[in-house]
Amino acid sequence: VTLGEVVAAGFRADGPVVVVCRSGNRSRTAAAALIGGGLTAYNLAGGMSAWLAGGRTVVRDDGTAGSVI
Repeated sequence: VTLGEVVAAGFRADGPVVVVCRSGNRSRTAAAALIGGGLTAYNLAGGMSAWLAGGRTVVRDDGTAGSVI
């Protein structure tokens, strides 16, 4: 989901939101916007690239291996 879509929809959450992108830069901007809108939001520092570099895996909904593009 793009930040524009989130803002346009007036996104609301019942709890904290974790925002993720590939590098952590766009998600940092998105988290700041959500925080500015009164939500509790966290950015995954370093994004999915850091997630993979830390030895973690990416898995699709169907259980198969995922990838970061």
